[in-house]
Amino acid sequence: MQEAARLSQIPVVVRVRANVLRVINVDLQAQCFTAVYQLEASWVAPELKVAAKRLGKRVSELTIDQKKSDQDKLFLADAPTEEAFFAPRLFLNNLVSLKPEESEEWFTVYEGATGEEDPVVCFRWKFKGTFQEIMELGNFPFDVQNLTVEIRTGWEADHKKKGVLLVENQNARYTSNVVRPDECFVQASEYSLSKRLQIMPSFTPRSESASSHKYSALKVSMRVERRAGYWVFNVLHPLFIVTTSMFASYAFSPDEFSDRCSITLTTLLAMVAFKYVISEKLPNISYATLIDKYVMLCFSEAFLVIFLQTLSKLAIINESLIQYTVNQNQTAMSVDMAPATNASFETTMVWTHPDGPRTVQVSVYLLGLSSAWLAIHVLGFVYLCVLFIRRRQRNSFWQARATHVWLGPIHMLDFTPEEGAERKNEARAKASKALLAVMNDAAPGSAISATVWWPDEARLNLMKALPHLQELPDAQTGCPKRPFAVISFTGEKRAQKAIEHTTNALVREAAKRQTEAGEDGPLINETVPSHLNPSYYSALANSRPL
Repeated sequence: MQEAARLSQIPVVVRVRANVLRVINVDLQAQCFTAVYQLEASWVAPELKVAAKRLGKRVSELTIDQKKSDQDKLFLADAPTEEAFFAPRLFLNNLVSLKPEESEEWFTVYEGATGEEDPVVCFRWKFKGTFQEIMELGNFPFDVQNLTVEIRTGWEADHKKKGVLLVENQNARYTSNVVRPDECFVQASEYSLSKRLQIMPSFTPRSESASSHKYSALKVSMRVERRAGYWVFNVLHPLFIVTTSMFASYAFSPDEFSDRCSITLTTLLAMVAFKYVISEKLPNISYATLIDKYVMLCFSEAFLVIFLQTLSKLAIINESLIQYTVNQNQTAMSVDMAPATNASFETTMVWTHPDGPRTVQVSVYLLGLSSAWLAIHVLGFVYLCVLFIRRRQRNSFWQARATHVWLGPIHMLDFTPEEGAERKNEARAKASKALLAVMNDAAPGSAISATVWWPDEARLNLMKALPHLQELPDAQTGCPKRPFAVISFTGEKRAQKAIEHTTNALVREAAKRQTEAGEDGPLINETVPSHLNPSYYSALANSRPL
């Protein structure tokens, strides 16, 4: 068996697309999750074009030997010699378990679009696996988790002859996402699953390799946000009621210490039971979660009440009492005894309580502890509001709405880069106005802005917002090579409607509009519309060209 020489450019760029078909379980105690994925890895394989000529076949007629081929080597069926071709050697770095019967792999060869281009090999891998994930439970039960699968290649990234680079497939037709997030998640009543997948490229440290090489990797993350209703209604709210009920012990005087203890110790035992319920559902972690802090706060409140009452009983401290008088006299209108001619019914009868006025004593500790208890809860509510607001601001990728559309290429026939910045801005404003009008024809009143970008401007903004793109070759950063536009809409449904409309009718409408205006050619002829990649929101949707 001989290995075919690599004819592609080194490093070989392997474009990866990931789809989550089903999320089966998120196990907090084991700190892992189980899901069904389908990965697609594609790369240019010029050596297959040479092999096709040698076999007297077209590239589309080549057949992959699915039984012999694996992620290490690729073999052609019916070949006279066992010639091994390149395969990306993908593996899952944080995989815990994967059964062979729950994994399926196959290869497909695609001919170049024009016939002159090199063929493309697509490796598809569908599997059900359990993956290790260190859960971040500091804000439990108001936490969010990024469930990550780390894809690595066995080929070195910096090898002169066998280098491989893993990148996200940026083609709008082959996006990575969660398929039907509302239906594919078994624990949908406990978690909210985002429909997006975040793919971040990285490299392994050279210290991990005995030969000091670095390897390309992709971290594919999906986000789940816990629905805290179960913990609020079944733990936090009952625990608040139980702890607050402890203040009822101050209804007894300091001398009635046994009656006070019967209340405080009973509520303390109930709190201990809640602590066991929480510990059974969380892993053994060395730091306190948000719910642990609340339980400890309740225990501290109970301890403080019991401690102060004990010191008061022992006369070590003096429990001050505030006294006030409650008047039990009641005045009521007597309707039956009023004269029939008296229309005003002003006759009254005074009912006097047999015990007369009563003096009530309220402990100063009751007022102080209850006021502090309520103030802590007000501050806790403010903290949660700030937590949610900061979470949405920091995680724009997950929270951003799909209201931006990528439209390109834009044919700026009446402008050349040599004409200067002023002429460039005029052409930009003219094109943006025309695109905005066309988009509002597709979805009336929905397009609110349109911005035309040139490649150099887009590349500069992308590199600032996404520094990891600097590690990739220029052709794989997602930076366009021709002018394009980003159109913002008022809602996700209207953006989707505009995308569907532009597939056919919008292009014809734009050509007709410009022909009637006497302009030179269509502005967006052969244009491909798609949702703007969420990773590019901060760079292209929320900023303007420099």
